[in-house]
Amino acid sequence: MRKHSPCWALRAVAVVAATATIAAGLASCGASADADHSKDGSWKTVYGNQKLGGRYQSLAVGDAKHAWAFGNTDPDANKHTRIDRWDGKRWKPDTFPSEWTITPEFADASSADNVWAGAQTADKVFTLLHYDGHQWSEHQIHFDTVRDIEAVGSNEVLLLGDGTLRRFDGTTTAQETAPTHSRFGVVMGADDTLYAVGARKNQPYAEKWDGRKWTSMDAPASRPKNCSDGGFSDMYVRSVDDIWAVGNSMCGNSFKSFMGHWNGKKWTMTVDTKHNQRFDQVVDDGHGGIWVVDATGKYVHRDAAGTLTRYDAGTKDAYGNLPRIANLPGTRSMIGTATTNPKSQSSKTPPYGLVRQFQP
Repeated sequence: MRKHSPCWALRAVAVVAATATIAAGLASCGASADADHSKDGSWKTVYGNQKLGGRYQSLAVGDAKHAWAFGNTDPDANKHTRIDRWDGKRWKPDTFPSEWTITPEFADASSADNVWAGAQTADKVFTLLHYDGHQWSEHQIHFDTVRDIEAVGSNEVLLLGDGTLRRFDGTTTAQETAPTHSRFGVVMGADDTLYAVGARKNQPYAEKWDGRKWTSMDAPASRPKNCSDGGFSDMYVRSVDDIWAVGNSMCGNSFKSFMGHWNGKKWTMTVDTKHNQRFDQVVDDGHGGIWVVDATGKYVHRDAAGTLTRYDAGTKDAYGNLPRIANLPGTRSMIGTATTNPKSQSSKTPPYGLVRQFQP
């Protein structure tokens, strides 16, 4: 799982070479106009308040009964690491060494026994935290700039950097063949195939590792007119013929986002020129649809019928900064983390981390 990027792309998933159909507005891909409210469920805050304070920056899910939210106890400085845990019934502080100060920007889990979180903590030093199902441990490795991490197997993690891909098992670091151009994100597909995503020539770009080399997968040009950059930020693969990808372009002082669907034969791309939004993450909704994180502070749901609904990642009185989202596997329940930012400039309420849950 990625951290938040300033523009696009810190994650990847399977992409298939295809032709593209570009359409303006979110009327393509079976999408309808935005709905104000959903009859299927709602978000509510389940953990976090002013007393607990702090902030969240990353989220990892092992299974429906194991999830972790990572951040720091201080909203403005890296004083003490914060790790809170979902045990299937409630959220509570996890147990780990009290002297840790890292604020994990990346987090991912391949199971409840292989959870990784990390951040760049010094020049060419990347600090990783690992949970093996029993306890947390800390590891430091020499790495210039990490762009993404991906938990794989029973005890390993992949780290992607600029032209570098490494595998770490808690003891040994092994060099892997890095993607040719996609340097923003990497993921292990369901078939144990690696995929990478990012941008090339300011357009979405993706590659697939075939066991011998990285090969380009033709991604559709999706950058809106008058925009300077564009690229994939995240993708979700439900099956080989049901793949969703999201990304965005920088257009002056705003962002325009796009959403793409691969049906096994071709891409259908939808460019939204209406909203100033930055699609940063896409995940399964557990019921044939998807959830998309708009990094400006929204959760966007696209149900299986194509209806789009936007929700605030924060509360009625505060914006939700740095939102993250994940599905609890095997359910339709979603969890999201964010750090509040008061909507009123006169508010004396300090920022704090909160966990929200969507219950159908």
